[in-house]
Amino acid sequence: MRYSLFFAISMALALCKQANAQNLFQRAIDIHFHEQSTTMELMPDGAILAGSTRPGNNNTILLVRVNTAGNVLWTKTVNAGANTIAVDLVKAQDGNLLLVYNNLGTAPGTATSGWMKLTTDGAVLWGKKSISNSLLLRAEAASDGGFLLCGMSITGGSTRTAMILKLDQNGTIDWSTVFGENGSSVAYDCREDAQGFVYCCGETRESTGPARGFWAKLGPDGDLTGPVMKFGSDQSDGFTNIEPLGNDRSLVTGYTRGFSGSIYSSVFTAVVDDNGELKSSYIYQLDETSLTVQDMEALSGDQFVLSLSTMVGNISPAVLLKINGAGDQLFASQYRGGGESDAFLRVRKNGNGLLLSGVSVFNGDTDIFLASTDLNGNFDDEFCCPAPVNITRQSVTPTVKAFVPTQTAFYAVQPQTPSVQDVQTTSRNLCNSFELDFSLSKDTICRGECVKIINTVTTPGVDYTFEVQGGSIDPDTLTKVCHTDGGVLFVTMTATSAGCVKKLTKQVSLGTKSDDFPNAFTPNGDNSNDVFMPVFGCPALTMSLHVYNRWGNEVYHGTDPAGGWDGNADGQPAPSDVYVWILEYEVERDGVRSTLQERGQVTLIR
Repeated sequence: MRYSLFFAISMALALCKQANAQNLFQRAIDIHFHEQSTTMELMPDGAILAGSTRPGNNNTILLVRVNTAGNVLWTKTVNAGANTIAVDLVKAQDGNLLLVYNNLGTAPGTATSGWMKLTTDGAVLWGKKSISNSLLLRAEAASDGGFLLCGMSITGGSTRTAMILKLDQNGTIDWSTVFGENGSSVAYDCREDAQGFVYCCGETRESTGPARGFWAKLGPDGDLTGPVMKFGSDQSDGFTNIEPLGNDRSLVTGYTRGFSGSIYSSVFTAVVDDNGELKSSYIYQLDETSLTVQDMEALSGDQFVLSLSTMVGNISPAVLLKINGAGDQLFASQYRGGGESDAFLRVRKNGNGLLLSGVSVFNGDTDIFLASTDLNGNFDDEFCCPAPVNITRQSVTPTVKAFVPTQTAFYAVQPQTPSVQDVQTTSRNLCNSFELDFSLSKDTICRGECVKIINTVTTPGVDYTFEVQGGSIDPDTLTKVCHTDGGVLFVTMTATSAGCVKKLTKQVSLGTKSDDFPNAFTPNGDNSNDVFMPVFGCPALTMSLHVYNRWGNEVYHGTDPAGGWDGNADGQPAPSDVYVWILEYEVERDGVRSTLQERGQVTLIR
């Protein structure tokens, strides 16, 4: 009975541990030449990624279903018009999904937006498309089973105003609010509290001057409850994400080009209470890199994970920054997808870890970048290697202004029936193992000599480089290393792949070649074995050689390390006989100078 109970408990613990196990990985998913995952939604056994693919000149909505190990289960494209991308994916109360998308159009100012309901198998249940020009940027599930959407309304070709929509679970608009200044405004993110109030953030710009990050509060009916609050520096600023912080406060995050005096943008964070009062504000900087917050996920214990990348351009780091509600930095790491530019556009808490999706660029080809880490951004694979980055924090005091915006409420939609098509993808593991090893043509050389490097392993996609201590690499023959100075010569191979760096160092011994001492010579003038001299493996620094006849008389003494006894004594040829020699010489081996002594006999033959 005790054994059975112990066994049952052990099995239960094992199953519990298995259930809590986290698959940690990095993968790239490819179809054509341009793919990206702009959003995702977690599923009980994996996730659905949404974004875009570009089979030709226009983008098409892309859906990718993956399991918990990141393996692709199915892939579909959704045709909702030319040049269309998915911007957000939200789980509905009925178990289906709301997909929000933008049709970018073919000319500036002609973009439209829409949404559709999908099954978890990727089938379209219904679709709606806007009549007026607009762009949607984020969606959130509402407490009543509906949805909150935010973005911008576009009028007159270039005038942009912040737009918030409230949908019911069938996609019908409950209310819409459009507000802004006499310039340009956009709402990037919204959240709803338990009483139905909606808190939004974004950026707003007057007709002249830089953009400012804004915070706005809407009532359950969509009307603004008061003025919109602007926070900023003397340069452009914006808020892209908002999350509840507790104690009737919100954490808003985004970017700023001010405060630091640098030409690079910084991460901009602010804690704002539910009345719009600023409580604290920080910027976070990475040397010589422009950063903005792409997404933010709230964790337990007032902790937040921010996915950071550059705002514009092709060269971008994928960075995760974890902070607490007080703004303290908990970790900061950079991730590489195997290309020259990477970005995580979405981060979600997934069980005991994080799931991240975005884009990786390699030689102009963009792939979906998918990663699963623990809650500290780490992997359990030695070949997945996030690199710590030095992000510095600075407390700042932004300018705070209130403005009462122009507020309108018009947003019309019409039904749409998108079509779905199955497509094939390729997926590759970005944590592939690799080896590094090399051999040397010689394991011992003299000072100033050279040795050849022989690379014995090569793994495709791995960058191999060599470094030398105590020598230099021949620029004409990159596999040739020559000793130049110092008493040691080390050759180090470095292998780099997907952020992982491994090193292997080997030492080449200097001056440790064996020395030889002949036991006979024939000084007959034939230029062959005419001189008795030590044969040093590497040149001696000093030498003192004494030669004695059988009566103990010295017949030769020399101090030239390159010289020796020619068989003469007092100017006359010494007779054939056996002579005794004593040698004292100084050498340097592996950087250490030492004095050695040898003695022996040599036979003079005439």
